[in-house]
Amino acid sequence: MCDKKNKTICLTGGGSGGHIYPALAIAEELSAIHPDVKIVLIGAKRGLEKTIFKKTSYKSYFLPVGQLHSSVGRLTQMWSLVKMPYCFLKSFFILLKHRPLAVMGVGGYASGPLCLTSVFLKIPTYVWEGNATPGVTNKILGRFKVLPFLVFKEASKYFKKVEPILTGVPVRKNLEETSLKSKLLAEETSLTSDTAPLLENKRFRVLFVGGSQGARIFNETLPEYVKTFGLDGFHFTHQTGLKNFESVMKNYSKSPNLDVLAYLDPIVDYYLKADLIVSRSGAGAVNEFSLLSKASVLVPFPKASDNHQLKNAESLVSKKSALIIEESDFTPLRLNAVLLKLKSQPELIEELETNVSQSLKRGARQEIAAHLAKHL
Repeated sequence: MCDKKNKTICLTGGGSGGHIYPALAIAEELSAIHPDVKIVLIGAKRGLEKTIFKKTSYKSYFLPVGQLHSSVGRLTQMWSLVKMPYCFLKSFFILLKHRPLAVMGVGGYASGPLCLTSVFLKIPTYVWEGNATPGVTNKILGRFKVLPFLVFKEASKYFKKVEPILTGVPVRKNLEETSLKSKLLAEETSLTSDTAPLLENKRFRVLFVGGSQGARIFNETLPEYVKTFGLDGFHFTHQTGLKNFESVMKNYSKSPNLDVLAYLDPIVDYYLKADLIVSRSGAGAVNEFSLLSKASVLVPFPKASDNHQLKNAESLVSKKSALIIEESDFTPLRLNAVLLKLKSQPELIEELETNVSQSLKRGARQEIAAHLAKHL
């Protein structure tokens, strides 16, 4: 099936940024170390990747895959199963046309048919899993002979055929460079005990990140928090998501200590300015906090498949690398208690920053690309 003169690698997956951007990071690294490599991206027609992949220089295909996890309902599951034979057939023809030397799945619905077809055709197949509990696709793939790269050790039990490799989240080179610059700057401007009192009157900057769509719990709770407690000693930056921006703005009173934004661009700049980040706990987000050594309070999305966001958060909390507030407990009163505690205990912020920087392995982009490059 493989053609050594072809030098093609297929990367498949998507659905959310937590799957899409790791795939692009791997593609970027492969292209850097092997300029003659041909990258083919395969995603889902319904996913965010349809827009993002088309903006790259890589060849891309999109499968009409649907959702299968239990939260979508029987009708959606049945329709997804009806479309599945066509997805496998299209995967077969994509692989037959490009004859890749290796296939890499990064999670998401499209990676299922393509990776399973790849295994059937005896093409070297790899998967990357960014969560403590794999999604439906990678749970199925874990029953076959695929080489898994894992972010969380807890996911190892789902991959029995091949010994997993513990790695991190592949991030694009520009984010790694930003991380290095921010750490050098922090070292140059680190405070001594003589200058620390100057921070007493500094506002505590809190960034609330709900993802590209925003988080409903943040959009509902934060205006209520500001009305109840005000922002004395704090500065809030609240990312609402584009769809809900106008309605959320109406619930806020204007304040010089409040920034309300539909989206954050570039998001890294906002991360670096924050003393604390309050966020969902998808794999991409928690890795970015680790890379940039940022203290965080994680609010897992309770409807995430297999509750993987809760398990991601629990894994970090067990390492004293983050705090957690479950969505059912995310009230103005609870949030105020946590923020006041962190504001008054800079040593706790420092502990979280130190621990999170050590909690996840780095260099995943290079490590995964090196494994794939062995086939070129």
